[in-house]
Amino acid sequence: MFRLSPKMAMAMVMVMIFGLNLAIQVQAAPDGDWNAVKARIESARDYTLKYDYSSERGVLKFDYSVSLAGPRIRTEVLRGSSRNVGSIVVYDPSFAADKVRAKVGMGRITRGLDHPDVVGTPFFQPLFTMILNELKSYPTMKVAGTENVRGQQTTVYEFSGTSATEYRVWVNANHEMVRTEKKRAGKVIETRDFRQIRWNCDPKVGF
Repeated sequence: MFRLSPKMAMAMVMVMIFGLNLAIQVQAAPDGDWNAVKARIESARDYTLKYDYSSERGVLKFDYSVSLAGPRIRTEVLRGSSRNVGSIVVYDPSFAADKVRAKVGMGRITRGLDHPDVVGTPFFQPLFTMILNELKSYPTMKVAGTENVRGQQTTVYEFSGTSATEYRVWVNANHEMVRTEKKRAGKVIETRDFRQIRWNCDPKVGF
């Protein structure tokens, strides 16, 4: 009968332990990195960014700023959007918790949070917090690979659930979301591209 020497047996045990630890690390890494993304968002005092949005609502480009205290939010529609270029939408709960104000041309209007142009938007809720809340409906997460986005190496996270919809999020080395994509039955139905993200910089959040 073949017998292993004590040294060989110990070496095999060490290899098995190392392999197990490596497997645990590989499995845990996606959760750990994603937790860093959430921690960055949840610990922020404020942030500002520019982003492009595309869905059945249209193609829109925004300059977006939020102070998490409140929250107070300012959204400006930029040139290149399919509508409402130059409009500024402000949410300030100290003025009215149930509506947003918008500067359109030379005039100003208000819209309730249940208005079709406001529902499901980050006009009144912090953008990244809104995305994290949406992702709670997609309990299964996996790393789908890596991809270069505007010169940044990113990790692609794929979220899925019981529906035919899946959600992808691209995250850079700074644990910042730089792109999101929502698909239904294999068809892209919504995209967001984020750039020029700045954190804790006391941005302007009013008109």
